[in-house]
Amino acid sequence: LGRTGLTIFGRDRGGQWKADPNRIKQITCIYPLFRGVFGTVINVSIGSQENIKDPIIWEGPREFIIGQDSFLDFIVAGRYLAVRFTSVDQPSWELFSYDLDLELVGGR
Repeated sequence: LGRTGLTIFGRDRGGQWKADPNRIKQITCIYPLFRGVFGTVINVSIGSQENIKDPIIWEGPREFIIGQDSFLDFIVAGRYLAVRFTSVDQPSWELFSYDLDLELVGGR
């Protein structure tokens, strides 16, 4: 399960997403919200690209344990961002949402 090509960097005053592929964004933390069996291990990776046609450079995976963890620290920067959630031989789980600590670090 994942998303690629993300260019968001915040919300405007009206609550609408702001996105810009020309700006470099840095993710420092992810806060996923899962439903699943306590102790289920989900592997979380965050990636980046400078150009949309470049291969994604992944950081991780890092283990997120349902019922134990509430966030994972990362330091990943790029113009296009990606998030990936995987598990192997684990009970089924659902991803409701995730939040990112994200800031602009360059561009334009």
